[in-house]
Amino acid sequence: MNPIHEKLIKLLLNNSGPVTSRHLSQMMGISVRSVKTYISQINQEVGNNVIISGNQGYSINAKRVGGLLKKEDDIPQTFDERRDFIIREFLLKHSSSLEIEDICNHLCVSESTLRADITKINRLYENYRISFRFSGDQLLIEGPERSLRKMYSLTLLDNVESSYFDYDLLQDEFSDFNIRSIPAIVRRVFAKYNYFINEFALFNLTLHVAVIIDRLKKENYVQQDGRIDMSEEEKMIVADICEQLEEKYDVRFTNAERDEIYILFRSNANLPTTDEYEKLKEMVGNDISDEALQLIEEIKDRYYVDLSNATFTVPFALHIKNMIYRAQNNRSILNPLSESIILSQPIIFDIALFVAMRIMDDYEIEIDQGEICFLALHIGGEIERQKQTSRKIRTVFLCPSYIDISSQLYNKILLAYSNEIDIISLVQHSSEIGDLKYDLLISTIRTENSRGVSVLISPFLSQKDKINIQDGIESARNRIISRTLKQHFDDYFEKDLFFYKPKDISSRDDAISFLTDNLIKAEYVNDSFKESVMKRELAATTAFGLFAVPHSMEMNALKTTVSVLIDPSGITWEDQRIYVVLMMSIRAQNHEEFTNLYEALIAVFSEEENIKTICSCRTFEEYRKTLLDLIG
Repeated sequence: MNPIHEKLIKLLLNNSGPVTSRHLSQMMGISVRSVKTYISQINQEVGNNVIISGNQGYSINAKRVGGLLKKEDDIPQTFDERRDFIIREFLLKHSSSLEIEDICNHLCVSESTLRADITKINRLYENYRISFRFSGDQLLIEGPERSLRKMYSLTLLDNVESSYFDYDLLQDEFSDFNIRSIPAIVRRVFAKYNYFINEFALFNLTLHVAVIIDRLKKENYVQQDGRIDMSEEEKMIVADICEQLEEKYDVRFTNAERDEIYILFRSNANLPTTDEYEKLKEMVGNDISDEALQLIEEIKDRYYVDLSNATFTVPFALHIKNMIYRAQNNRSILNPLSESIILSQPIIFDIALFVAMRIMDDYEIEIDQGEICFLALHIGGEIERQKQTSRKIRTVFLCPSYIDISSQLYNKILLAYSNEIDIISLVQHSSEIGDLKYDLLISTIRTENSRGVSVLISPFLSQKDKINIQDGIESARNRIISRTLKQHFDDYFEKDLFFYKPKDISSRDDAISFLTDNLIKAEYVNDSFKESVMKRELAATTAFGLFAVPHSMEMNALKTTVSVLIDPSGITWEDQRIYVVLMMSIRAQNHEEFTNLYEALIAVFSEEENIKTICSCRTFEEYRKTLLDLIG
């Protein structure tokens, strides 16, 4: 069944009473006219009286459609899976309430189990001031909008899989030719001209080029008036790529296809600047360019994920343009992710479906499931890229346009430091920095910078420049670590898990037993946590001078937290004397964020004077103030 029809049917099934066409249009992000068209199509496909129109809106005959929808075998089994399902339901339905009976039916659990899960979920999100509560037959979610957005975006990131960059999966769908030669050619040409390309951009470029080659082999050409201006070097690069691809795959690129490859090359090899969007408008037209930017804004508002990265926007707009062309000319496309993304990545597929429905509505075309899955590949790939680069230093590169070698310098920096920095913007004047959020500014000119670490380099990237950049990266990383501790202190520390000189604690084993018992009592860890902590401790001590950081070998806590035990008289820890114990329970989803917190704590507590200062803290409030003062 058409996925749009499925979505409409599910919306009607999930409502106990009639739903108006206007309400359906709002939930699906399409026009009222389109809703009525889809309902008519469903009734024609399945039979009359499946969706019934009445004075109060549309209702559905559940018995008649029950066997039409896909059956999902993977019912959430664990607490984490059930929690993620509940949060996804709130997100996908864009609602602050869910039917309790519907949730229980989907999860195949009793209401008592659901209530127990909600109690645990509330403990997890209490520091975010988010709460789930029961009201009659409804489950409600409440909290500050900023916190809700963070929860939704974290859930989305946690559930995105790395399969979006699977060349084998892509090869299965382009069985007529070997796609592996595409990235090999691109790498070879980029290396020849000293251009940098990361794995995410390379896969994205491969995906687009594979589609172009597949269409050319089937004698489907795109005609376009006018050409895009390129520099002499850019012309050589595009010509080199196209000539090698033509020879390898026995195809011939038209000027329009060469322009597309140029736009893709610019958006993936070099960070696009302002003029890149002007070139994009030349390529796809103002209407499609504006449509792409508007859709990205609406995705941010509806799904709390920001896709406004230039390296995503340009290929995304190009894909929309080509998708519209294919639909208007009744030309189909392969389905790169088949059914897998629909079942395993429901939020990603829902975002792609939202985009497809909007385009169908605006251009009065039909878009099939293969195209929707291709959109999902774009969106999921960008989210995975963001996930993978989250540990890198957000960097702005400032280089005036009059310096002829800015492009080469940019690529030299990426070739040297791509594993450590993520250049989020390339600007030509300090006024363009504006509200950009960054931690490191690399610049070829002197400029005022109060928001991050600045590194001044020459236009030639000397050895001294490289040393300065590396020092800047370390300084920026230390600032991030300290900022993380400040921002997340209340997320990971709490009053009930702070202990000053508890009775009968004189040894390592006493301290571990005491702290783990309190974590179990708080329902933050399970009963096996103590055994896992001791197993880790026996493998190698977690003592660092005057303090210890015991933790489990597994990241299976229900909530990430730090328990604090302070004893100015000291505790025997094997052959050492320990004065502060920080027991960490780690939830897998917080691993990246928690790494910064761990490094910040080690840095603070490694100073003997800091240990003495902290040992004077008798209350949680004193401890909080003292620790935050110490990190500055």
